[in-house]
Amino acid sequence: EQDDLLAFDLGQRFFYSADGNGSLAQFHYPLLRSARAGYRLRFQVSLDPANLTNRKADPEAAEFPTRTYLAFTGHTEHTSGGQIILESTVLESHLATHNGYGLDLAPYLQSLANPSALHPLMAGEESARIVFCEKRTGSQEAYYAPAGSFSLLLKSSDREQAIVDDRVYLQSGLSGTESLAYSPDNGNRIHFLPYRPAFSPQFPLESGDSSDVPLLTDECQTSWITLQADGGPQNLYLSQPEGASLYTQSHGINAVTPITPAMLGHFQPAVELPGDLHFCVPAAPYRGVQPDLLMEPFEAQVLSAVRRQRILQTQPPPAPEAASVPSLIASATPQGLIARVESAGPWKEVILAENTIGYTSPNYQNHSGGSTSVTSPEFKLGFINLSQTLKEAFLTNQQFLVCTDAAQLGALFTDLEASGTPSTTTADPVFNNKMYLQEWPFFLQTGKNGSVAGEYRNILICKFCKGALVDWVKNPAVWTQAGDFNDPTELRQLSQWLQDYLAEAQGQESEYFAKFNELIVNEHWNGILALKLDLSPSTFPEALSGLLGGIDESLLNIHHFGIEINHVDAVSGVQLSENSSMFGLIYYQDPGYLAHLAAGNHPDLPVQDPPGGEYDFTVLTLQVLFENSDIKDFASKVQVSLYQLMKDEVVKLKIEAAEGEEQIPVVQPQGGQTPADVDFSVLLNGTYEEHDGQGVYIFSSSRSNKFYLDTNIINYFEIEQAYFDTLSKVDDHIEARFRFYGNLNFKILQGSTTPLDLLSFGSEPGMADTDFGKGLHFSNLYLDMSFDLGATPNRIFDMRYDHFSLSMQQSYARENSLYRNFPLDYQGFLLGGATRLPEQLGFLPVSTPAIELNEASWQTDGAWFGL
Repeated sequence: EQDDLLAFDLGQRFFYSADGNGSLAQFHYPLLRSARAGYRLRFQVSLDPANLTNRKADPEAAEFPTRTYLAFTGHTEHTSGGQIILESTVLESHLATHNGYGLDLAPYLQSLANPSALHPLMAGEESARIVFCEKRTGSQEAYYAPAGSFSLLLKSSDREQAIVDDRVYLQSGLSGTESLAYSPDNGNRIHFLPYRPAFSPQFPLESGDSSDVPLLTDECQTSWITLQADGGPQNLYLSQPEGASLYTQSHGINAVTPITPAMLGHFQPAVELPGDLHFCVPAAPYRGVQPDLLMEPFEAQVLSAVRRQRILQTQPPPAPEAASVPSLIASATPQGLIARVESAGPWKEVILAENTIGYTSPNYQNHSGGSTSVTSPEFKLGFINLSQTLKEAFLTNQQFLVCTDAAQLGALFTDLEASGTPSTTTADPVFNNKMYLQEWPFFLQTGKNGSVAGEYRNILICKFCKGALVDWVKNPAVWTQAGDFNDPTELRQLSQWLQDYLAEAQGQESEYFAKFNELIVNEHWNGILALKLDLSPSTFPEALSGLLGGIDESLLNIHHFGIEINHVDAVSGVQLSENSSMFGLIYYQDPGYLAHLAAGNHPDLPVQDPPGGEYDFTVLTLQVLFENSDIKDFASKVQVSLYQLMKDEVVKLKIEAAEGEEQIPVVQPQGGQTPADVDFSVLLNGTYEEHDGQGVYIFSSSRSNKFYLDTNIINYFEIEQAYFDTLSKVDDHIEARFRFYGNLNFKILQGSTTPLDLLSFGSEPGMADTDFGKGLHFSNLYLDMSFDLGATPNRIFDMRYDHFSLSMQQSYARENSLYRNFPLDYQGFLLGGATRLPEQLGFLPVSTPAIELNEASWQTDGAWFGL
């Protein structure tokens, strides 16, 4: 009875260790969906009592004997009106097409003459049969498994929708993007080969390198499948990353209407299945299974991986390049990745992103077929002439590709460019790894992990699979071809590094990490992501190259870079219609400043970095957030340290507090320190503004800073405003400048009997400590800095007084000062030295016995200043 056959639980089973102690757990995949009551199946039965499970007599034999089986005769009988009615056997199965239409099975019949046997006819190898499969090799426990060939039948009502481009696509896994395609008329036989490996010794897969352990072994057995074609077109295997299926013109669309002239249909590049009857793969129907949380990961990690590996290993090596270039089909994924593939299946190019920012030289290579873009972009990120290994990766259904080794990606374009001008086109695999967002370089130098053991940089991740990225990185065993794109001996170490890197980002409270942290936990996000990219000083934005004089280059990198979405032009050919939408983050923080903040210090207090000279410069933070290929936010904080002003040593620094803010602590020597142990600096904030479409970076101070000097003439040197500019970058030589504006606050000179306010400008008596903005106003005090890339510790600082100017209108003279009470007029500022003394400039000496002055200072230190 058909009902009995349904009760047999005929189907496939795969097994794994339930507890590590030898107990088996299994996944059961029923083959038959329903049965008709009262309908009886006829079988030809062959039994070998000594070998009911068809064990091999010779372990080295290629195939198993077929001595015990139940062979379908192709006849089903039922009784109607007292008569036995015979009809052809058709079984409703759980097999289905990729778009959900069910498939029926008709047993295929093949009988072989066997005169030496008691029964003259034996079922042939292709004849549809039921066999007994041992759950564990050598055990007495068995189950019913299919063997031989069955014709795949569509219901007549389903044919129009189920047949696409003259083929039926048999779903071979859980995703509709992986299937086996056959001709519905003469390629429609599925063949089951029993006694194939069914035990996964690795599942559930653990973190680490397990590439030397097979994913399936024959400790347990089940049936694998293949498709057979009867003289028609060769059957095909198709697989694409889930969420990144390809779409192109003139595929999968019956008609294009005037309303939708640019509709793209589903397109799957394919590889041919071998015609060998004994070639088979592990695949099973899912429509009849009992829900199991582990079934989906088993499919992705074991069955799909073995299936793809076996099929792609059968493909012939690429032939030498022909004189004529094969036609290429341009197609797009939902995220806007562009793939150009040959009609036979090989992928010639994958474009991840494009961007045009006005560079004139080509910044990518084309494949030997040339570019099919209507407008050639200046920067194109992607792969050309994909290696066989990379092609296999892009045919993975649940793709999670982690790359730290570029060997399979192709030669890096940046390396080709550095070694000389690359040719326009090439037939070799190349990774076009160069991209710019605005003037910021994003070079994916995959494979260049630095010299520190256990440290990784320039990691490329392609994620087109279900699940969150933070979960996928935990287990290298489930990564796509992990051993091909990484050092197999370092997979556990790499996994831990990735987990730590993501966890560190999740621990950041800064809004700069908000988008990244949302993305890595989003189970539905698919796309391209690169982590910890090198940011080379040689390609640093020229307008900001002066910052390199204060950056620790070993800590400078791009935290992440990703591709969000591309817009596809489907009218004039499948290509990107505009610049790609990319995102990224540069997040540099000086370790000293981090410790400074962690200690509870005010963010505008200088970092206490003992001076090494008269001046110093440190970049404390540099944060650049990119969204939609543009700068969304830019923030930086730098500090310029001034340990001398006008040749006098700085001994104390007082910083102005904002209105309503608590007083910022005074910076001065503490507990036995000397001024040489303390950092006296102005902090500047960097911002980004757009003016008439042009971006401008501005570095300026936001607080007044009073530098108290070790002199009996000046109270303090107040800097109200400070600016930082990069002046030039010629080859590797960089020049930058700090500009200062503020006030000279002079002391009231002490006479022998009474004070004499000769220098006039400054605070009223007793107000010097609390005053801001009082004194002789100055502008254009320059501190120039120059250095060469690769030698930033050898910076040269030069305080420039040659543009120093004073403004009486903006100055404050004390009530009882000389300037306020005598008809004096300001003529200018003088800068002198040992060879430029006052008397040489026409000044006469004046005797001031009542005033304490150091009359010979210019003769001892070589510099003097005068009004």
